[in-house]
Amino acid sequence: MIRLVDVKKTYKNGEDTINAVDGITMDIADGEFVAIMGSSGSGKSTLLNIIGCMDEMTEGEYYLDEISIHGKKMKNLHKIRKSNISFVFQNFALMNHYSVYENVEIPLLANNIKKKDRKKIIEEKLKLLGIYELRNKVPTKISGGQQQRCAIARALVSDNNVILADEPTGALDKKTGEEIISLLKEINKKEKKTVIVVTHDEKVAKNADRIIVIEDGKIV
Repeated sequence: MIRLVDVKKTYKNGEDTINAVDGITMDIADGEFVAIMGSSGSGKSTLLNIIGCMDEMTEGEYYLDEISIHGKKMKNLHKIRKSNISFVFQNFALMNHYSVYENVEIPLLANNIKKKDRKKIIEEKLKLLGIYELRNKVPTKISGGQQQRCAIARALVSDNNVILADEPTGALDKKTGEEIISLLKEINKKEKKTVIVVTHDEKVAKNADRIIVIEDGKIV
């Protein structure tokens, strides 16, 4: 369960105060597929970064299962994120000088997983995502859709319960974007993962169980 209570995030711009997130209260159940929609500058990505423990909130309460996130410093947020949350980004965030296999391996190396176990986990996820045959290629030699599949495989290998996807179809053509959203839906149902997608695309959002619309830092 993800629970936010009157969460705020403010920034100073000279003498002005910007309310990027302005008193948001919401619950997201385990295993739910939620889309967060909003125009550019609405606060949806800031909200996602707070949920993903990438940014500290200014005020409010945040509970991730039984963990109180509010009040934690970035060092502690990193540990919580590493154990609970995986990200999928619009620009894929792959290492271009690493192979597909090596990119997917990165979280497992960070968690000191043994080589034999890493190989089993990586091969399983690459086959699940339909890119096993591309495992030795570098990202620049595969398509955008295949790169996003690699990024999703990397998100899955840690077996974290929450997957946060920030505009995961934004850099893809319509057909490939639809394939990626269908893949996230399948992961949500079969792997029982909580999936939260930030998007400005209503067609993408309609695939979710629930749509949360953000404007000016508030749920509307």
